[in-house]
Amino acid sequence: MQPSPAESQPAMPVSVLLRVTPEQELDAMVRAEARSDTRRWLGDVSVGWHRAQLASPDTEHLSIVREETTVGFVVLAGLTSPHRSIELRRVMVFHRVRNRGVGRSAMVALLDRAFGVHGAHRVWLDVKPHNSTALRLYRSVGLVVEGELREAMAEPEGGFTSLIVMGILDREWAARRKMY
Repeated sequence: MQPSPAESQPAMPVSVLLRVTPEQELDAMVRAEARSDTRRWLGDVSVGWHRAQLASPDTEHLSIVREETTVGFVVLAGLTSPHRSIELRRVMVFHRVRNRGVGRSAMVALLDRAFGVHGAHRVWLDVKPHNSTALRLYRSVGLVVEGELREAMAEPEGGFTSLIVMGILDREWAARRKMY
C-alpha cells in the first residue's frame, strides 16, 4: 500500500508552547478525555485525578497552547526522583486539532522541557499496543520500545490489556533534537 501524500511529506512544524495548567481548564480537559475515541486509551479521567497531578510536587500538569488557545495537555511525573527518570504520564491533544502536527510539536516541546528544564536522564511512557496512532507519534520523535508489561491494565469492558513501555535517553534526544 502506498503512503498518502500527507504521510510521505514531512509535516511543517506547528508552534506550541507549554504552560502550567490553570485549574479552570480542568473541566474542559476531562470532557475531552471522556470522548469515546479517547477514553479507551486512558485510566482515571476524573477531575480529581487532574487536581492531584496539579498539586503533587512530583508532577507537572501542562497545557498545550497554540495561538493562545489550549489544545491539549501533558502530565510529567517523577520530577523528584533521584534517578532522573521522568514519565510522560499523559499526553492528550484535543480532537479538533488532531492530525495537524500539534501532537508532534507538543512531544518535542515536552521532551525539551523534561531534558532541559528538569534534567532528565531518561523519559519514558507506556501505551496500549493497539494504539497505533500514539505508537507512530512516539516513534517519530525517537522513543524506542523497551519492553511489554503483559496484561497490566484492566479494561473497563472486562479483561486485561498489555502496555508497551517506550523511552528515550538524554543523549539520544540531544542527537535527535537537531532534526527539529
